[in-house]
Amino acid sequence: MLPPLLRRFLQVFFIIAFIAILGMEVYVGSNRYSSDVQVMGQSDALFITAGRTAALLAAMMIMLQFALIARFKILDRTFGFGRLMRLHSIMGPTAVVLAASHPLLLYTPKVYSLGALRLALWPELLGMLALTMLAIIIATTLGRVFLQLKFQTWRKIHQLSFAVTAVVAVHSIVLGNNLRDGWPRLVWLTVLAAYAATFIWVKLVKPYKLK
Repeated sequence: MLPPLLRRFLQVFFIIAFIAILGMEVYVGSNRYSSDVQVMGQSDALFITAGRTAALLAAMMIMLQFALIARFKILDRTFGFGRLMRLHSIMGPTAVVLAASHPLLLYTPKVYSLGALRLALWPELLGMLALTMLAIIIATTLGRVFLQLKFQTWRKIHQLSFAVTAVVAVHSIVLGNNLRDGWPRLVWLTVLAAYAATFIWVKLVKPYKLK
C-alpha cells in the first residue's frame, strides 16, 4: 500500500501525463493546419486535420490500453486494477470510433482519392486491415455473451490488438504527412519504441523471470 499523500500525488501526476500525451497528439495532428489552409482552403483543411488528429488519438489510445492492463505495480497501487480496467473498457470503443472516423474525415473533402484498389496502395490497405481487426475486437468484446465465446477464445481474439499496433505503426510512418520529419516524427518514433519496449518486457522478459 502506498501512503495516502504519495498515492494522491501519483494519481494527479499520471492524470496530467495522460492528458498531456493525448494533447500532444492533438497538437501533432493539427500542426500542418495553417499550411493546409493555404493549399486546399479552410473547410477541406479542417476535415484533413480532424482526420489526422483522430488517427493519432486512436493509435495512442490503443497503445495506452496495453499499459493499463500490463499490471505495472505503480499503476495498480496508485489507481487500483478495477479503475484501470474501467478506463480500459471506455478507451477501447473510443479508439475504434476515432479510428473509423479517420478515413471518413480524410476522404470527405475529395482532397485524396484512392481509385481502384491495387497493391501499390498497400499502406492504405494496411489501414483497412487495422480497421477490420479493430472491428473484430470490439464486436467480440461487446458481444461476447451473445456470441457465447469462451474466455480463452475471446482472449486470443483480443491479442489482435498487438497486430493492430504493428500495422498502424507502418501505416502512420509511410502515410503520415505530419510525421515525416522534424520533432513530430521523433516523438512518434519514441512512442512506438516505448510501446515495443513495454511489449518485450511484459510478454517476453517478465514471464521468463517468473519461471
